[in-house]
Amino acid sequence: MSDELKNDILADLATVQRLYDEAFEPMAAHTERVSDLERWRRNVHGAVERTRQAVEAVTVLDNREARSHAALDAAMSVAVLDAQFTSITAQVNINHAAGPVASALSGLINNIKAVVQGLSAQILQLISNLITPAGWAVAGGLGANLFGLQGNVQIEIQFN
Repeated sequence: MSDELKNDILADLATVQRLYDEAFEPMAAHTERVSDLERWRRNVHGAVERTRQAVEAVTVLDNREARSHAALDAAMSVAVLDAQFTSITAQVNINHAAGPVASALSGLINNIKAVVQGLSAQILQLISNLITPAGWAVAGGLGANLFGLQGNVQIEIQFN
């Protein structure tokens, strides 16, 4: 089960990166803010890579404490990825108002965020299959989206 789920997560991460890269390349020709696009690309790629590494670590580590840290890293990396796309949407809306670039990017970001939200659920399922938590604490506020909670997300997983 965990190998299949891990492969699904890794495939979805690749999809997020591919969708982002394919859509943002042509957008660079329609904006003066190419440096913003490159910075956003680095941030998204970094968050995808951190998530990928954490998911790999969760599934291969034998040490319970190390696996616990990797599980938390995986959950937080997906939250960071979601926050990156929320930030990009806000910056695009501010800088491009209602132009064609803002409209195209908003649609793209909404599609990518749907995949990222699915990743949150998959990672939670992966964590629950591989490790038995002694206690969970998940809280939400305003801002990001993780595990269906809108807002600033705090997650604490305690393991024995």
